[in-house]
Amino acid sequence: MGSKSWSLDLDGQTKRVHVEHGYWTGTTVLRVDDVVALKIVPGFGGFADHYAHPSEYAIHLGAHELRVRVTPARTYDLDLIVDGRSVSNGALIPPLSQPLDDAFYRLGKLGASLAMIAVPYLIVILFIFGRYAPEWGPRWFAANDLVLASGVLPLTAGLGLWMVNMARLGSLAGRLFAGGFGLASLWVAAVSVVDLPGQLADVFGQPETMTVTVLASDDNGGKNAPTVRTADGATYHWSSSFGLWTYPKMTSGTYEIVVTANRHRLVASRPVD
Repeated sequence: MGSKSWSLDLDGQTKRVHVEHGYWTGTTVLRVDDVVALKIVPGFGGFADHYAHPSEYAIHLGAHELRVRVTPARTYDLDLIVDGRSVSNGALIPPLSQPLDDAFYRLGKLGASLAMIAVPYLIVILFIFGRYAPEWGPRWFAANDLVLASGVLPLTAGLGLWMVNMARLGSLAGRLFAGGFGLASLWVAAVSVVDLPGQLADVFGQPETMTVTVLASDDNGGKNAPTVRTADGATYHWSSSFGLWTYPKMTSGTYEIVVTANRHRLVASRPVD
């Protein structure tokens, strides 16, 4: 939490002004002589917004206007502006332009918060499933793409909504960039939704076990999950482990393999003597 205090001489009276800003919650509290004069709670919809942009809130104390400005930084910079001048350095500080406050803009702020939470979720969940799901069994391994989508969908949808809203503000170049980036993000989110039924079918459908003769296995230079070619002309792709699991080496020979029900992704194998 960031905090700062000032002692002001207003109309012959000394006033103590104290401001607190919550680093994680974004809540801003302004006290005058230990009495709360202003409290702003952004809520979930403003969770990410206060990390990205300066914010400013105003009150009137007698004939004077007091504005507290919160600027995102490592610990947040707090400044008090009295009648247009910064108490810190005496500079004339014009008011911040206020953001839009319609329903679509609020939806964009909600999307930004959703995207912000999706990032650490993706990092943690991909590590857990990429590293351990192949060892938990075929169904768990088959769930990796669904797990990836569970993070990518809120990330791209939320980011897309926020960027499309940003396209309503600023310069023409900035609007074009934000709009293009936002639409591209929404397109990725839409593709993720289209893929969901197939991913669900792979997880909850009955895996198929078969015996095949493997002719060759290609690790794709380590960039993607390996592929396996069999004597009957089929090609099977291993389920993705996000580069965190070492796939078994499959040289030419006979193997018992397990593939998913819908997309026939390879999720287990063992050589047959």
